[in-house]
Amino acid sequence: MKKILSYIILLFIAFSFYTPSQSFACSCMIPETPQKELERADYVFVGTVWEIDTVSFIEEYLPGEKFERKNKKVTLNNITNIKWVNTQEFSLTTPDQSASCGINFQENKEYIVYAHQDDNAEVRAWLCSRTNLTEYAQEDLDVFAKILEQNKNQQTPIDYNDLPQNNYIKIILVLVWILLFSIVGIYKLSKKDSK
Repeated sequence: MKKILSYIILLFIAFSFYTPSQSFACSCMIPETPQKELERADYVFVGTVWEIDTVSFIEEYLPGEKFERKNKKVTLNNITNIKWVNTQEFSLTTPDQSASCGINFQENKEYIVYAHQDDNAEVRAWLCSRTNLTEYAQEDLDVFAKILEQNKNQQTPIDYNDLPQNNYIKIILVLVWILLFSIVGIYKLSKKDSK
């Protein structure tokens, strides 16, 4: 018993001097509604994963601490546009691991993708967005059904701003015009009365 206790103490002492390097984990809030995510995303579309490549790079988070990171470059085809995608093939990157908020894309599977363009003009998709296999994204597909149907029929693409939740902008513009005309009218009437 004394021998086992001494081994445990020795292991505890040995590991107490171990300082792990910095690590990162993915932590997501619950995604917003499809409409809110559509507003935030730079690109939204439905497409089939055609090719996945792994890309390695070195990143420095703290001075002198460099980490090798891996991303997946994912190419999707058979694109159906929802927001700002006008090609039949689209490439983006996502971290290689889900612990780094990477999406586990699978070849030959269809996804609805919410992607963002970063400061380096690189398009990325994250686990924390509503990006998902279409078989699990029925709510999104129902919300965007009008856009998807029109774009599949190759009609003029619908501007995402025409969705009902964005009508408040039009209402505000109408109210501003009414206010401006009222001010001009009152000004003219007051000028006429002063003569």
